Amino acid sequence: MNPTQFMDLVEAPPSTARTFTGDGYLTAPATLARAGVFRYLASELGLKDRKPNDVVMVFRSPETLDAALDTFESQTITLDHKWTTAANWKDNAIGDVRDVEIQGDSMVGTLIVRDAAAIKAIQKGTSQLSNGYLAKLLHRPGKHQGQDYEFEQTDLHGNHVAIVPKARNGPDCRISDSDPTYSSEENTMITRSFDGLSVTLENELSGQVFDRVVRELGDAKTQITTLKAIVPKVKLGDKEMDSTEVATLVAAKDAEIKTLKDGQQTPEQIHALVVSRSNAITSARELVTDLAIDDKDTAHDIRRKALDALTPKDETAKAMLDAALGTVKLADAQPAVVEVAFATIAAGLKRAKDARKVTDSRKQVSNLATITDSTGNEKDPRQAYADQLTQAWKGPQPTSKTEVN
Repeated sequence: MNPTQFMDLVEAPPSTARTFTGDGYLTAPATLARAGVFRYLASELGLKDRKPNDVVMVFRSPETLDAALDTFESQTITLDHKWTTAANWKDNAIGDVRDVEIQGDSMVGTLIVRDAAAIKAIQKGTSQLSNGYLAKLLHRPGKHQGQDYEFEQTDLHGNHVAIVPKARNGPDCRISDSDPTYSSEENTMITRSFDGLSVTLENELSGQVFDRVVRELGDAKTQITTLKAIVPKVKLGDKEMDSTEVATLVAAKDAEIKTLKDGQQTPEQIHALVVSRSNAITSARELVTDLAIDDKDTAHDIRRKALDALTPKDETAKAMLDAALGTVKLADAQPAVVEVAFATIAAGLKRAKDARKVTDSRKQVSNLATITDSTGNEKDPRQAYADQLTQAWKGPQPTSKTEVN
C-alpha cells in the first residue's frame, strides 16, 4: 500500500512557553504526534468504498511513534502547509524541529523558528500547529484501551510542521489545514434522526446545517404535493392520468414507434426478398417436383427443405452437401452457406442431367444406323432420325418385311 499524506492537528505550545535566543530565533516545546485511537472522515483517508462523511476510527501505536523519531528530527517548519522536498525547501522553510523524543504516549520536540516574518505572524496570533507526514494505512481492525478501531497507521515519516492561523482544536491528531469552523467547544459528535435513519454528525454546527436541510426538504415536499393537487388530469379511455403519467406513456409510445421504424424494410429490400424467394421456389421444384412449400417459408426455408428431401434419395447430391457443410448440420448452417450449397448442387445435377440427355440421343442415333427402307436398302441414320421425328404424329407404322420364296 502506498503511503498517504497526513496533515494532523498537533498541540500548540502556550505563548508562555515561547523563548527567544540571542539571535532573535523563537523556540518553543511542542507535541508532534500522539498514540491512541483517532477519528477521521472517509474522505480524509481517501476511502472510496463508503460515504465521504462516514467516521472511521484509526489506531496509532506507541511503537509506531518510536520508530518514526528519526524522521522528525531536524524536520522543516513551514508557515501554512507546504509539502517540502530538497527542490523547494529554500522557499518553504522558516525553521526546524530539534530534540525529538518519546514522552509517555506522545512524540515531543522543540520548535526553532528562524524567519523574522514568521515570528512576527506567530506573535500576532498565527500560532496553531498542524503536523504533516506520510504513513501507511492498513485495514487491521482491533481495540485499544477499550476503543474499537478499523485501520492502523504504520511507517510514519515526518515531512513538516505547519504553523497555521487556526487548526481544529482538541487533543487528538486529525487531518487538517486551517479551519475556522472548529473550536474545542464544538468538538463533540451529535446524532440526528431522519426518515427512520440515525445520522452521526461531527458537531453542533453540522447539526444546525442538517436541521435546516431537513426543513427545506419538508417545504419542497409540501410544494410538490400542492402542485400535484392543482395540475389537471387527462382522461384516456377509462383512466385518468396526470402530466407525469401522460409523459411516461408518450415516451413509451415514442420508443415503440422508433423500434417499428428501425425494423421497416425499404421497397428495394422487399423486392429483393420476393425475387430471391421466387428463384428459390423455381430451383427447388426443379430438384424436387413435389416439394411442399408453405406461404410463410423464406427463400432459406425453401432451399433447406429441398436439400432435406433430395439428399436421402440422391447420393451425388448428398456427397456434394456433405462437402459444402463439413461437420455442420444442415439445420444449423447459416443461410449464406445453405444458399451456396443449394446453388452448387442444383448446377451439378443439371449438368449431370444434360449429359444423360446427350448420351440417350447418341444411343438413339446409333440404333437407327441399321434401319432399312421399304426396298431393303439401309437408310442414312441422320435422315432416318429426321424422318422419325417428322412422322411421329402418325403413330406406329407396320414394319416392312421382305418375303423370301
